[in-house]
Amino acid sequence: MKPIYIIKTLANFIGKRGVVCGGCCRDMILDREPKDYDIFIFSENDIHKIAQQLKAKLKHHYTRGSTSIIYCTEIHGKEVQLVYGSYLGSNVKQVISGFPYTICQFWYDINTNQIDSTSLARKSIQDKTLIFNKQGHISGIEDKQTLRTFLILKGTYLAEKLNLAILPNSIEDIYKKYS
Repeated sequence: MKPIYIIKTLANFIGKRGVVCGGCCRDMILDREPKDYDIFIFSENDIHKIAQQLKAKLKHHYTRGSTSIIYCTEIHGKEVQLVYGSYLGSNVKQVISGFPYTICQFWYDINTNQIDSTSLARKSIQDKTLIFNKQGHISGIEDKQTLRTFLILKGTYLAEKLNLAILPNSIEDIYKKYS
């Protein structure tokens, strides 16, 4: 099955309860094979129901200040992650704006049946640059030094994978935010 049909099928199954977004949608725009599919669910009740329907296994449940729940399953040989985070918000815009790198701000819009993105995501593609999102957030890592290291390594991985340049101010922004 083609990845875009998997994305459409998952998006239609989830409906207004969540959004298929991130790297799988970006990879479709870049004509690349997604390594996995991420679905962000807007409510804690819905994630458990959806996980049960998809026969997904609990991978992570973290509660300290905010709740983070991740279930995993497999569809056509690819991992599908169902993610709920109380810090993420309850709509597409809030979820997308929380991604730490703008290159991941892509989602499948069930209203238009198309992959959509933020203007900064399109700029990242057009300029071939990796831009750190100052409004982004990561749950589960409390130590600022560990968080900085994670974000720099993740950024380096994304830049290498997608053949993007890392702007010096992106690294500076990470240090400013997590000092």
